[in-house]
Amino acid sequence: MEAAGIVLSDEVAVLWGRLLEREGLTTFCEKAMPQFIRWESQYGWTLRGYGKVAEKETPLATVLERMLPCPGVPDSWTVAADAYLAALDQLTPVNSAKSSRRRWSEDHVHRERAGSLALWHELLLDRFAGTDEEDRLDRLTTHPALDGPEIVFLWARLAHRRGDTDSAPALMQECLDALPGHRDFLDFAAEIGAPLPERARRAGRHGW
Repeated sequence: MEAAGIVLSDEVAVLWGRLLEREGLTTFCEKAMPQFIRWESQYGWTLRGYGKVAEKETPLATVLERMLPCPGVPDSWTVAADAYLAALDQLTPVNSAKSSRRRWSEDHVHRERAGSLALWHELLLDRFAGTDEEDRLDRLTTHPALDGPEIVFLWARLAHRRGDTDSAPALMQECLDALPGHRDFLDFAAEIGAPLPERARRAGRHGW
């Protein structure tokens, strides 16, 4: 991609822009969200390295954010979120959804997916937390197609916003047990006063 000068996020933006203009928001979301889940990458398709292409690349979550809200559709974020959840449902049967938090599985695909989509999840958290549409976040944080510390981190932030002073610290301990040196995890744990596992304390002291 570097040699060809192709910036994937720009190409996707053009593709999705044409689809949105031609099909309207609902159909666009139905078609684009499965693509987004497949194509989004935690570190970007061309973000590795220091070439000119890497400097221009943006996360696909940012591409979607720029397309919303959609003119003439006041609930465009809700339409997008529902289409996104429906696309996740196609990956894992809904009836297998986690009813409560547990130690995550060793399914690498589910864990990697949650990491790759973390920015989008953060945007949804900021958009829906404290609103009448907040139930989308409950579905998201317990969805069986997503697993691992990144999705637990999202759950912890949601719990904190709801004033759940018991669950949020406990969830952060779970995150830091898995990734003791994760800077965002450490910063949020410090913000809410969550006790740190020993490995996380060492990581914080040494800047791992």
